[in-house]
Amino acid sequence: MDCIPVWVFLLCLTAVSVSSAQPVELNLRVGDTVTFPTAVHNEGSLMHAGKLYNLTVYISVTTPHISVSGNKVHPTLVCTVDGGTQVTLSFYREGKTHHLVNSAPSLKLSQPVTENGTYTCEAKNPISTEKTSITVGNHWTVHVSAPHISVIRNEYPCSLLCTVERGTQVTLAWYRKGEEESFVSSLVSNTPHVYLPQTVYESGTYTCEAVNSVSRERSSVTVGKKCAVNVRSCSDSWIIGLIVIGMFIIIGAILASVGIMACINPKFNEGLRRLLGGEEDTLEVNNGE
Repeated sequence: MDCIPVWVFLLCLTAVSVSSAQPVELNLRVGDTVTFPTAVHNEGSLMHAGKLYNLTVYISVTTPHISVSGNKVHPTLVCTVDGGTQVTLSFYREGKTHHLVNSAPSLKLSQPVTENGTYTCEAKNPISTEKTSITVGNHWTVHVSAPHISVIRNEYPCSLLCTVERGTQVTLAWYRKGEEESFVSSLVSNTPHVYLPQTVYESGTYTCEAVNSVSRERSSVTVGKKCAVNVRSCSDSWIIGLIVIGMFIIIGAILASVGIMACINPKFNEGLRRLLGGEEDTLEVNNGE
């Protein structure tokens, strides 16, 4: 039996570790892309298998600074940062995001003050986050926005709801056209709405007024007869009921008068008996036939 020689070739690959490589100084700028080659040692020679890695250089953001511009009537908060790359600035008020913008490279963000409270500016990039807060107190007065009126029709008669979205120390009041005095007024420092305290019995134009020390806004809505149709039906039923009761009272009074006359005047009583008796005779004759 012939022997077939088998040759086994071994290729030894040795990867050059980073720790054993010589340090290389990279002169990079922000956003530069560099190539890191993979070095493979093969039988004493060095082969390079190039693989591209993207390297982005970031600069950490600095602590943001908040300043107040404008006046006490139209205050605006301005957030700025002095350092950082690819920074995103955000404004929050008491845990709610009010404004969000990627402001690079200006690194500046403005936020109108719509309500009193604590405002926080957050500066953030992929490697760092910094925050600064400021509290806007009651000494700032914000203009009221135009009221919004909604008609609640889920039950009759209708009711009206007035809301405002912006303003500090606002007083809301309801008026009906042709009437100077308001139905209700309420200070809405904490709750931004007030209900009309009476049902809509009459159609017409209703006006909600929002007022504070620096501004006044009004909105109106015209309510038709449909909002009070059930109320009017109810009123009609009351009228019908009163008429029926009145008729019973009149009939009772007539019967009472007849009874009194029968007791006082014997002739009236005798005539009444004859009348009733005649009717009875007539009935008897008819029955006989």
